[in-house]
Formats: sequence, C-alpha cells, structure tokens
Amino acid sequence: MPSEHAQQAMSHLRDAADFQWYVIPLFVIVLYIYHDQIGRKNYSVVFAGLALWGMDWFNEIWNSLVFHFNGYAPVWSAPGETAYLILIGLNIEICFMFAILGIVTTVMLPSKDTKILGVPNRWVFAVFFSALAVFIEYVLNAVDALTWDYSWWNRSAPWLIFLVGYFPFLVVAYWVHDMKCIKRQAAVVGAILTFDELLTDAALVALLLLEAPLHFGRLVLAGLLRLVGPFPLRHRRGDGGVRDPAIGGGEVHVDDLVSATRHADLARQPAGA
Repeated sequence: MPSEHAQQAMSHLRDAADFQWYVIPLFVIVLYIYHDQIGRKNYSVVFAGLALWGMDWFNEIWNSLVFHFNGYAPVWSAPGETAYLILIGLNIEICFMFAILGIVTTVMLPSKDTKILGVPNRWVFAVFFSALAVFIEYVLNAVDALTWDYSWWNRSAPWLIFLVGYFPFLVVAYWVHDMKCIKRQAAVVGAILTFDELLTDAALVALLLLEAPLHFGRLVLAGLLRLVGPFPLRHRRGDGGVRDPAIGGGEVHVDDLVSATRHADLARQPAGA
C-alpha cells in the first residue's frame, strides 16, 4: 500500500493537466544562463553544470525504482503543486533548478590554488553548498513540498541527505570544471548522461522480464478458459459458506475470469517509476 505522500505524488505523475505557463519563462531563463556562459567561452562552467544535472538524474531514476519495487514509497517524493511531475521525486521546477545549480556554484569558485583555512577551496565550497541544499530541503519538507517516509532519510539523518543527495554532485561538477581538456570534459559529461540513459533502459528491460511470466500465464489461462466457455462455479459467501449457482444464479462467463486475472495482475504492480 503506497504511503499517503506517494499517493499524492502519483495523482500528479506526468499529468499534463497540471501545466502552468510559468514553465516557459523558467525554461528561457535556463537557456539564457547557458547561452551567456557559452558566449563568455566559460565552457568549463557549462560542462560543470551539465555534469551536476546528469548526476541528479541518476539519483532521481533509482529513487523512482525504489518505489516501483517496494510499492510503499520512494526515498523522497514531490507531492506538492507543480507544473509537471516528471518522476515521483522530480518535478519540472526541480529539474530546471539542478540544470543551473552547477553553473551557479562554479562561477563563484576562486582560483584552484586558493585555500580556505588551509583546505583546498573546492572541498570547502562543496561542503558549504551541500549543507545549504540540505537546509533548503528541510524548509521544503516543512511545507510538504518535498516529503520523506523513511526513518533513515529525514530530519534526524541529515548526513545521509548530505552525502547521497548533494556532496557527490558538487565534487563531480568541480572535478569536471577543473579539467584542462574540453574533449575530456565533454567525454565525462557524455558518459554521465549515457549512464543515466542505460540505467533507465536496463530498468525497463528488467521490469519487462519480471512481468513477462505474469502476462504469459494470464494469456495461457485466458486461452484455456475460452476453449471451455461458460461454466457453473460455486461462490464462497462472506460468512464462510458457499452459494450454489443453481440456487442464486451462478454461471460465470470466461470473460469475467479473464478480466479478474487482468485486474489481479495490475494490482500486483505498484505504479510510479
């Protein structure tokens, strides 16, 4: 049984009826930011931004798979109002935010050789922005815009959100930013985005393989029942007794059974990935 938050998010999942026009100016702003950095020839900043965006997609994909397989809740969900809910924990607004977060957090970087209190500034900035992001998530959680259903991923465990949710993103973004060769930056970003795509494809194939036996069994049962045709069936009553079809109308058509097996099949498949 899905959690309350998961059910709320599922009610909006990829529902075009939620569309709001503010998505268009948000998209234009993202395009402008990237165009501006390209115009300044800050290609390292551009690749850093894409690297962080790709890292977030990885998190969002496995988070959706968690919900698909356990049927209860993802690690985080986004049940609040949105113009479009892409995945159960990723709405269009979050997607745009992560698309520019890598740029925002790298244009502020000082020279790589600069140290802060004796510590390389990349590590300091990664820790600072990760902590700031966790604080913002706390605020979003307080208004139920971003929800958590597990005791090991909530306000009592900020270190896990810090380590899994943000810190690796920024470390990879800064690593890509500091690469000397543009071709290498492009290759790494391409590898991240390709891995996201392969993960999605592998998950879809795995789901098809897991569900194929259920569908095959249903088809075989449907074929056998169609050969038999309508037949009498004894029904159990709620009080534990049985109702003889000869007494109260008990002929069950094969189409009813086929429909019942189809609904039972669907009931075993939690939606939401």
